Amino acid sequence: MREVGLCSGDKYKQEESGKKETMSIEEKQPKLFKTNKEEVADQFQLVEQKIRSLIELTEALKQEKADLVEKLRVQEEALDTLSKEVVSLRVEREQEKHRILTLLRRAEQLGPDIN
Repeated sequence: MREVGLCSGDKYKQEESGKKETMSIEEKQPKLFKTNKEEVADQFQLVEQKIRSLIELTEALKQEKADLVEKLRVQEEALDTLSKEVVSLRVEREQEKHRILTLLRRAEQLGPDIN
C-alpha cells in the first residue's frame, strides 16, 4: 500500500513484504522537482524582467516629465513676454488714441476759421 502526500515535505509509504519504508517525494520523483525548480527559475526571471521593464519605464517617464517641465517653463516665459507686450501695446494704443482725439479737437476748433 502506498500513501501519496500533497506537499513537498510529505512522505510516501510503501509496504514491501510487511515492512514500511518512508521516502520523500524528492527521492521518489526528482525529475518532478527539477521541473518545478526550473519553473520557479523561469518565473523568477520573468518577474526580474518585468521589474527591469518597470525601472526602464520609470526612468523614461521621469525624463519625459523633466522635458515637459522645461517645455512648460519656456512656454510660461513666452506667455509672460507676450502678456507684457499686450499691455505695452494697449498703453501705446491709448496714447495714440488720446493724441488723435487731441488733433481732432484742434481741427474742429480751427474749422470755422478756415472758411
